[in-house]
This record gives sequence, structure tokens and C-alpha cells, in this order.
Amino acid sequence: MKISGAGKGESRSRYLTGRLCIAVALSLIMILPATAATRGDGGILQQEIKEREDLISVKLIGVTEYEVTEMFNDLLVSAPGVVEARRYRFRLNPQRPASCIVEWQVKIGDTDAFQLESSLFRMLRDAASHGTEDETIVFTFDPTAEDLATFNDIRPWRASSSEIQFVSGRPWRPAPFAEGRPYEGGRSWRTWPDAGFE
Repeated sequence: MKISGAGKGESRSRYLTGRLCIAVALSLIMILPATAATRGDGGILQQEIKEREDLISVKLIGVTEYEVTEMFNDLLVSAPGVVEARRYRFRLNPQRPASCIVEWQVKIGDTDAFQLESSLFRMLRDAASHGTEDETIVFTFDPTAEDLATFNDIRPWRASSSEIQFVSGRPWRPAPFAEGRPYEGGRSWRTWPDAGFE
């Protein structure tokens, strides 16, 4: 049996139409979920990122007295832009100030990490110079003048959009090489990049 020319064209057009419908259906299957995800709240990962956008870490390094950490906590809680501050890491060792660290997870609003850093530093300086005369800062206990004077030793160290670090300015250890620099007479290429920094 012979197929007419009109039948061949008709079957070919049905074949192409079917292929086109399949291509359109597959592209819709791929495109619709992608556009739905961008219109909504996003997936679990996107929601977690949004929740953590306003959380920063504040670290206090090198302070050996518990009272000073409590006063710093009071300043941090009362700083402008701080919604909530939770301490979640605490290690004090008076014999090794370099290993002492206190860390807070701070939820901020209407501010960023750099503004918070400058506000905290200003509050530290004000508390050290004015003492308890300033009524805006409420400490959980009555600090002595010596306790407040330790705020002069604390200074900003590092800051990023997600972390602020303050460090005690006191020397943690004596100069390691009192008799002179090691390798000062050495001519080895291995010590050249470190010359003066040992």
C-alpha cells in the first residue's frame, strides 16, 4: 500500500508538533520551580542565611579579670543597635592572658559591625574617664576606679562584617630576645623574609 504525499506531510507535522509540545513541557517543568523559589522565601539555606545576617560575633581577648568581662558585657548589652547579646564562650586563665577569651553572639538591628565597634570603643573610653557618673551605663555591680581604669587597656583589634575583636593592650609577655635578634648575622635566604619580625 502506498502512502500519499499529503499523508506524509500530515504525519510529519504531527511528529514535529509532538516534539515541540514535549520540549515546551520539559522547559516549563524546569523553569516553573526556579521562578517559584525566587518569588517565595527561598529554601532552607536561604532562610538560614537571612536569619544570620544580623548576628555577629564579639570577642574580648586577653582580659584576665572576671569583673572586667562582666562590665564589658554590660556595655555590650546597652550599646546602641544591640538587640540581644548572648555569651557563649568563656575562658579565663590569669597565668596566660594570651589564652583568655570571652565571646558573645550579638543580634544587631539598625547598625552594622563597624558602627557597633566604634560605639563600644567610645563607651569604653567614656566609662574609663567618667566612671559611674554617666547614668546611661548601668553596671550589674559597683565597679571600683581600678576596674574602670582597666577599660583604658582595651582597644579594638580586628573587625569584619561578621566579627569584632577587642584586645587588652597590656603586654602579654616580655620581649622574647633581650640579648639581640636571632639570625642577625645569618646570611641564609631562609631568614630574609622574616628579618626584623622574629
